[in-house]
Amino acid sequence: MRELPLRHLAAQRRTAARGTTRYRVQLTVPRRGGRRAWGPVRAAFERALADPPDPAIATAEMASEHRRGADYVRVTIAMAVDARDVADALAITWDAFTGAAADDLNGWDLTAAAAEVRPALAGDPVRGRAIRSGRAPIARHNQ
Repeated sequence: MRELPLRHLAAQRRTAARGTTRYRVQLTVPRRGGRRAWGPVRAAFERALADPPDPAIATAEMASEHRRGADYVRVTIAMAVDARDVADALAITWDAFTGAAADDLNGWDLTAAAAEVRPALAGDPVRGRAIRSGRAPIARHNQ
C-alpha cells in the first residue's frame, strides 16, 4: 500500500465525515471574440462566480486570463470543491462555470475547454491563499 503524505491524510480526514474529499479543480475555457468581446462581460462573470450556488464549493476564483493578440483570450478558473470523486468535482465545477456564464454561454468555446482535477493537499494555495474548510470568499485579481 502506498503511503500518503501526512498533510494529504489531514485533508482527507477533515472531509471524511461527510464522505467527500476536497479537490482542487482548474478549468480553462477560451472566449470567442477575444478581448473586445470579453471586456464587457468580464465583471458580470466574476460577480456570478463570486456567489456559487453549490455549498460544495469551498473557494472559487478567476485564476488567470491568457491573451494572445486581439482575438484570443483563455480564462482559467480555480476552485476547491468537496466531492465524492473526481467526476463529481468536475461536474460541480462545470455547473458553477456554466451558471456564471449563463447569460453569455455562446461567447465561450466550450469544445476547447480543459480541466485538471486532483485531491487538494492541506495548505494548497488558491491564488496564494491556503485552502480552508468551509466557504471562503472569492479572491478578486485584476489582470
